[in-house]
Amino acid sequence: MAIFTQAFLTGLAISIPIGPINMVCIKQTVRLGLSGFVVVALAAGLANIILSGLAATGSIALIAYLKDYQSVLHFFGGLLLICFGVAELRKEETPVQTHVSRKDLWSVFLQVMTIALSNPMTILGYMSLMIELAGDYHQNGMVLSVVLGLTFASMLWRLVLGSLVMRLKSKYVLDYFSYLKILCPACFFYFGVTALLKVLF
Repeated sequence: MAIFTQAFLTGLAISIPIGPINMVCIKQTVRLGLSGFVVVALAAGLANIILSGLAATGSIALIAYLKDYQSVLHFFGGLLLICFGVAELRKEETPVQTHVSRKDLWSVFLQVMTIALSNPMTILGYMSLMIELAGDYHQNGMVLSVVLGLTFASMLWRLVLGSLVMRLKSKYVLDYFSYLKILCPACFFYFGVTALLKVLF
């Protein structure tokens, strides 16, 4: 239980700061309502399970391999985040959609999964966390506690964030959307350029 709590608190510390996935959560909540942030939460949770699972099965050997090629990860991950920023700038969407299609939800789901699984800072961070929190991989239930703690924290925060935006959007939705048209691409550009700079310095 102590490991789960520690992993949960660590997961919250990772999830709460504004980053690409939180920006997508805010924007899609404004656009799509309840279904928008629920899909973001589910996608973020699944991505956490995949990353944590890979870290658990590969343990130290996988982390050492990724660290040897972290420049490549930062380069391609940074480029992909910048591409997401460009795509966000070019989108012409209505601020609020009264009808949410499956295509919209699948698009959001795939976007969040791609961001989570391609962001080098997220990948290397989760790999290192699994080693630090789980410690001895032979201890029964240790890895499962860490995976569940990180995943639950990630999903819970996106549900809380989406709920807060839902409460505010009816009053400020137009203002929010005009700001998000700038803030969302800016967030992608910031994290993309930061990843690319890690290749040079």
